[in-house]
Amino acid sequence: RFYNGNPKNDPPGTRPWGDPPTFFSFFGGDLEGIRKKIPYLKDLGVNALYLNPIFKAPSCHKYDASSYYAVDPHFGGNQAFDELVKALKQEGIKLVLDGVFNHTGTGFFAFQDILKNQEKSRYRDWYYIHRFPVKVQTPPPYEAWWGFAHHPKLNQENPEVREYFYKVAVHWIQRGAQGWRLDVPNEIGHFFWKGFRKKVKSVNPECYLVGEIWQDGRPWLQGDEFDGVMNYVLRNLILDTFIHQTMSVRDFLQGVLWQYITYPQASLPALLNMLSNHDVPRILTVAGHRVQRVKLALTFLFTHWGAPCIYYGDEVGMRGGKDPDNRRCFPWEEKKWHKGLREYYKKLIALRKSLPALQKGNFRVVGIWDEKKAFALRRAFRKQVVYTFWNLSDKEVRVDCTFFSEDRTWRLWQDLLSQEEFFPSLYGKWFLTLAPLSVRILVPKR
Repeated sequence: RFYNGNPKNDPPGTRPWGDPPTFFSFFGGDLEGIRKKIPYLKDLGVNALYLNPIFKAPSCHKYDASSYYAVDPHFGGNQAFDELVKALKQEGIKLVLDGVFNHTGTGFFAFQDILKNQEKSRYRDWYYIHRFPVKVQTPPPYEAWWGFAHHPKLNQENPEVREYFYKVAVHWIQRGAQGWRLDVPNEIGHFFWKGFRKKVKSVNPECYLVGEIWQDGRPWLQGDEFDGVMNYVLRNLILDTFIHQTMSVRDFLQGVLWQYITYPQASLPALLNMLSNHDVPRILTVAGHRVQRVKLALTFLFTHWGAPCIYYGDEVGMRGGKDPDNRRCFPWEEKKWHKGLREYYKKLIALRKSLPALQKGNFRVVGIWDEKKAFALRRAFRKQVVYTFWNLSDKEVRVDCTFFSEDRTWRLWQDLLSQEEFFPSLYGKWFLTLAPLSVRILVPKR
C-alpha cells in the first residue's frame, strides 16, 4: 500500500489507488514502488525497513504463503527483491522480512500433496491432521491458525519441517535481508526458535531477530532466541497515559521501570517500539486526531530505549481504524499531508540519530509531579547527558528538581525542540515553566 512502482505486475481486479480498503483489496503496491521512493525514506531519516510478508500467496496480506522461496509476482518477483536489496544497501538502509513459520497457506506444496494423496501423503506429519479425508472447509479437519481453514498450522516438532524452514530463513539472509520479524512465535515451541537463532546467526551474527509478542517478552529474550520483541507493553503504557489519560504519571513510570529492571539489559536497545502497525488502529485515529498528544507520545518513543518504528504514512497524518481500515494507500499528493507532523517526525529522527544517549544511554527518573501530570527523566551515555521534562496536562505547570551532581558543571543548557537556552540555579536545581501538553529536551550547550 506504499507505492505502485510497476502497474504491469498488478493482480487482476486491482482497485484504484486510494479506494477504501477491504480484507480482499489489491492496489498494486510492489517492491519496485519501495525502491523508487527510497529518496522519500532517506529524506525522512529512515535507516531500516520492516516489510509485511512478501512471499507468494493468494491473499492481499500474504500471511498464507504458497511458496517461501518466491517473492509474489505481483510484488515484482525475486528480481525486484534483489534490485531493492541492492538499492537499499547503497543508501545504508537495512531490510527486515516478515517470517510466517507457524502456518502456511493451503497452496503450499506439502499441504497440496496431502489434499491429493490424503493418508498416503509423505507430508501428512508436516501438519496436525485430525481426520481424513482432508478438505479445506470450516471447521477444518486439521489444526489451523485461530481456526481459519486457509491457514493450516505446521508441525514444527517434525525435524524435517524445522530444517525446511531453517533453510528458508538462511536463504533470504544470504540473499540480502538483515533481519526477521517472526509472526505469532508464541504459538510455536521455544525449541524451534532456539534452533532458528543458531542457524541464522551462524550466517550473519548481526542479523536482527524480533518476535511478535503482545505481552511480557522475557521468555524469548534470554539470549538464545530473539534479540527483541514488538514492544506492545510500552505501547499500552503510552496510550493509557499520553492519549487516553487513564493512567497516572506515577503508574506509567512504574510500568516503564518494571520493563527496565526485569528485561535483560542487552535486549532493551533491540525492542521494537511502535504506536501503530498493521494489526492495530493508527495512532492519529486512536488519539481522536489530537495532534499535540500524538507529538508527545512520539517524543517519548524517540527519546526512550529501543528502536522506534514508524508505520508508513503516520508521519503525514494518515488515519485508519481497525484492520483493514488501517491499511489505506499512502497519499502521494502532498496537499493531503499534515506537513507540520511530518517535519516533527524528521526532527525527532534527526535528534535521536545525533544523540547516542537517546539510543543507548542509561535511564533515570529525576522528578515526578503526579498531581500536575508532569515528570522528568535523564538519559546519559559516557559524557553525554539529556534531560526531558514532560507536561501531559492541559494547563501550564511549574516544576523544580535537583539534577545530578556531575551535571552541575554545565551552566548553560538548550532545549533542542525550541532552541531556548536555560541557566539552572546556583543551587543545582531546575526551575522550569512547562507549557500545556509540552516537552523540553535539554542538553548542555558547549
